[in-house]
Amino acid sequence: MTALDFHFEGGAVYLPGLRLWLDAHRAMGPADAVFVSHAHSDHTAAHARVLFSPPTQKLMRARVGGERAEHVLEFGRSYTAKEAGLGDLDARITLLPAGHILGSAMIHIESGGASLLYTGDFKLRAGLSAEPCAPRAADLLIMETTYGRPAYAFPPTAEILERIIRFCVEALDHDETPVLLGYSLGKAQEILSGLAGAGLPIALGEPVAKLTAVYEALGRSFPPHEVLDLERAGGKVVLAPPGMGVSRLRRHLGACRIAVLTGWAVDPGCRFRYQADAAFPLSDHADFPDLVAFVQKVRPRSVFTLHGFAADFAAHLRALGFAARALSEAEQLELGLSGTGIVVPASLAPLLPKAEPRTSAPACEPAPPERFAAFAQACEAIRNTRAKTEKTRRLAAFLARVPPDALAAVTSWASGGPLTATGRPVSAGGAILRQAIVRAAGISDADFRAWHLRHDDIGDAAAALLDPRSDAGATPMTWTDVATLWHDLAEASNTLEKVDLLTRALARCRGDEVRCLTKILTGTLRIGLHQGLVEEAVALAFDAEPAAVREAHQLTGHLGEAAALARDRQLTAADLVPFRPVKLMLASPTPTPAASVFGTRPESQTAMAESAAEGRMEDPHERIRCQLHRVGSRVALFSRDLKDITEAFPEIAEAARRLTRDVILDGELVAMERGRARPFGHLQRRLERREPDLFVPADVPVMLVAFDLLWQSGTGLLRRPPSERRALLESLGLELPFHLAPDGQAGWASFAPMA
Repeated sequence: MTALDFHFEGGAVYLPGLRLWLDAHRAMGPADAVFVSHAHSDHTAAHARVLFSPPTQKLMRARVGGERAEHVLEFGRSYTAKEAGLGDLDARITLLPAGHILGSAMIHIESGGASLLYTGDFKLRAGLSAEPCAPRAADLLIMETTYGRPAYAFPPTAEILERIIRFCVEALDHDETPVLLGYSLGKAQEILSGLAGAGLPIALGEPVAKLTAVYEALGRSFPPHEVLDLERAGGKVVLAPPGMGVSRLRRHLGACRIAVLTGWAVDPGCRFRYQADAAFPLSDHADFPDLVAFVQKVRPRSVFTLHGFAADFAAHLRALGFAARALSEAEQLELGLSGTGIVVPASLAPLLPKAEPRTSAPACEPAPPERFAAFAQACEAIRNTRAKTEKTRRLAAFLARVPPDALAAVTSWASGGPLTATGRPVSAGGAILRQAIVRAAGISDADFRAWHLRHDDIGDAAAALLDPRSDAGATPMTWTDVATLWHDLAEASNTLEKVDLLTRALARCRGDEVRCLTKILTGTLRIGLHQGLVEEAVALAFDAEPAAVREAHQLTGHLGEAAALARDRQLTAADLVPFRPVKLMLASPTPTPAASVFGTRPESQTAMAESAAEGRMEDPHERIRCQLHRVGSRVALFSRDLKDITEAFPEIAEAARRLTRDVILDGELVAMERGRARPFGHLQRRLERREPDLFVPADVPVMLVAFDLLWQSGTGLLRRPPSERRALLESLGLELPFHLAPDGQAGWASFAPMA
């Protein structure tokens, strides 16, 4: 084994000869060293031994706590493996500037007459706040390809900055506060440098200010600025990370215009996803033309692509004559890579194409990635795969290739059902779907019943009926078409309109598309992936930690949004969104009988029987878990299964409107009578009423017992410790029909603080 042999596993590259990981995303012990290309959180961890540039050392110390063995390598200087702390192999190590952010580095390794260049995130065009990128020729190139599709070609930086400055000036001229959203490390400093000479007063959000101070200590200079005070930000340009929360900024700043600065601004609808007024394609990554130019500068014999559109870019390089393949995605290879001396990781082997005789034609032409048929084909392939680990890998490989504007929708479909872009469930029952299939197929109801009985599945029956039509597929369905369909179905005011919408959609679909569309709509996709495995697939697709994806999903209540954040490496920006309910955690039993507001939450049948005999309370199941969202005069109550139950409890909603702050509360609804909790049947009577009943509150009075505060006035609180959330909850001054659960009661703590 040589110093240049490598494996790709766990989302990172490993060189076993040097015992060196390249940008490992999980903490590594002292036996292996880790090259950290730059200090962004998705490239750092609590490693025991690290190699990095001097600026990255300073930035990482400011962001990642703990002690570590540090090997600081100066840019451009060649080190032996021993000097770099990598053992006695005959190899020379050189760090080269990557141009991504200050201190970002590529690593160049020479051994045995061959060379390897690895670059994580990089930017070829000149930046304003980082060292210029300095690629070097190498035989093997491993490179990130975030924007590896031709659509991602950014305008000149000077032109983008001119538009940003004009945006700020126009906002200030209209007495509005301009807010520029960008990563606190790298992007914010690039924006700050770009505002030099514009003469604009600038305020930096606290995370931006902290890291800008590190830049200044490293010798970088910026235009005058101050730390942001949200109460006195008027007349200033605000630079803030997306994690500060758009709703919070709007609430505190009043009249403001918000722009997000990201390469994804090239995508239509980007600003809507970020809830911004504008989006500018200012990126710290190379765009597609610069990705190609970078390869041409390095002149490698073999190229291996990572992240973003890795497979697409590898295919483009093969068309240009390079031997290239994607490491982080499965792909259909046109060229072999024999003779490169590279170890193919076993984890990717199941995804590689099997050799087929040249006389064998594919059963189905692969659909273009923008077509809904591509998702249908992927679902069939996953359904026909038995091992769950391989199902997960297949879904990950597919998600990594999904167009950015479709990722959120596709992920939500894979996880169980149709959702609109805002996370609103689509309602179209079986009767509506049957009528649409009958109309699209031109058959009678009796004929459809016969087909349904034959196939025992409405999706399979619809596919069998509609696939043979010769006129189907004239205008194939795209992701956008299906997302629009879900939106229109959610907005439709009557059954006839929904039937008409579905009929027109089914008329454009063939068998696999019909089956897939129908199964998504009925929540019976059944490809063998439960929600947890889809979360794992998202993490695998975008080199994220599964726990971080799960947390983002819990916070946003929308797995598709969590996937989009993972792709953009913004999982830490996830936060609660009012009126989008999130999954609730179960409460645990309280340790003492005195702890419960209505007596005990007993841990034994004996204690429960004694409690019931004394009339203090019934079984904990006699209550309804409830999440209350209140913003201004709008109030909504959601049950454990995320159903809107507001109309069943109008007195709780009306009381919530009288609160002095916007909140998301977690608690339980309890039916009351003479100060005692009553059995669940009393609550059930409320839930079963279809229309508001003026006599219900008096008939079955209800109390909401609040035991956690999840969000307040634009700020998510789930990352705060329970004691702080408790103090904020007490400060609300809740009055009947609210009741505050006693402090220190373990049973009432619904969420642990999130890291």
